[in-house]
Parts: sequence; C-alpha cells; structure tokens
Amino acid sequence: MQLFLIFVLFSKLALSLQTETVIQFAYTEVVGRADTPVTTRTLNGVSIPWNDSAHGVDSLRDILFQTEQGPFLEKSLEIILDSFNHTTASNHTYQRMRKCQLDGYRVRWVSDLVRYDGADYLRLNGSTNTWTAAVPQAKALQQVWASDAARTRSERVCLENACTELLKDLAQAKHSALEDQESQAVMLVWVTLLAAASLLGLTFISFLLFKRQASNGSGHPGGQSAVKTVDYRA
Repeated sequence: MQLFLIFVLFSKLALSLQTETVIQFAYTEVVGRADTPVTTRTLNGVSIPWNDSAHGVDSLRDILFQTEQGPFLEKSLEIILDSFNHTTASNHTYQRMRKCQLDGYRVRWVSDLVRYDGADYLRLNGSTNTWTAAVPQAKALQQVWASDAARTRSERVCLENACTELLKDLAQAKHSALEDQESQAVMLVWVTLLAAASLLGLTFISFLLFKRQASNGSGHPGGQSAVKTVDYRA
C-alpha cells in the first residue's frame, strides 16, 4: 500500500512537472477548542500523510505550524471574533492555507490565506509580501499582521523550505521504493532458479536410485538365475 501511494503521487508529480507543482499546507481548528486542530498537506490535490516525511512524523509539521500556536494565534482569534461581534468562540472555524508553486525545486510563488467560517478573511500578496483584507472586518487583523514584517518574511521562508523539502522527501521515497522493487525482483529470480535447481536435483537423484534398483533386480550376483532341480525318481 505504501509503495502504491508513492507511485500514485509521483505519477501525478511527473505529469505536473511539465506545467506546475502546487503544494498546500492547511491548518484548521474549531475556535476555542484546543483538541480540534488538524494539519494536512497535499501535492496537486493528492493528500500526503505526514509519516511519509523522511524528516520524521512531526518535524516539518511542527516547523510550519508553530506560528499557529501560543499567544499569536490567541490574539488573532480574539481580533477575528471581535470583528464579527461574536461573543462566543463555539462552532466557529479558523483555517490557514499556505501554498507554493514550484518549477522543479525552485519556488515560483507562494500564497497565504486565512479563512474564517469557510470564507476568505485575510490574504498575503505574494508579490509584495504584504497582507490584504479580504473583507472589511479583517482590517484590524491586517494592521496587526502587517506591523510585523519580520514575522511575515520568516513564515514565508519556512513555507518555501517546507515545500522544497517535501519534494526532496518524495523523490528519496520513490528512489527507495524502486530499489526495494529491484531487490525483490532479483530475489524472486534467485528463488525461482534455486527451486528449479532443487527440483532437477531431486529428479536426477530419483532417476539414479530407480536405475540402480532396476539393475540389481532380484537375481544372484553375476546375473545368473538360480534354477531349482527337482528329482522325480522314486
């Protein structure tokens, strides 16, 4: 199953490399519920489990989504709730979607989008690296995020690195999968040859034993048969 998933991913990747490769990292949580965050990643729409990373199960995920934890996120969520006059965080969803398009291992552009209750809220202009409010309610958060340009740059670098590392991980996984298949194919050939050789050996030994028994027959040594003489004289 693991090998099948890797080949599905690279079949799509091989086709997409002729045009574009788009990687997306998404963070989603129900506001006010710390046990609900879900982090996903996709390559051209194909979901990639985190444990497929050569860097470990959580390393890239932790690096990429560390900005979604702690005081920064709490403050941002408070601003979002206030912007809609929501007095309770229950049943409201926060989502951050980050994408990058690559040409080979070179990042061509990135996008960063914040969504609230399924609607676009705040987005990053990839050309100017500045935040733009998608709705009037997002202006307050836009000002807060725009005031920390260093953080925006750092997050962008983190995103670009995560995208290139993911492609490298998948390339290494494909190489390892091909090596495993080649090893299995060679092993299968050797097992088949050994089985055939064993069968031929057993057949030859059986033939020799049969021939030996046939040559011995049931007679005396020298090949002369014993004739019993019966005396009929009284």
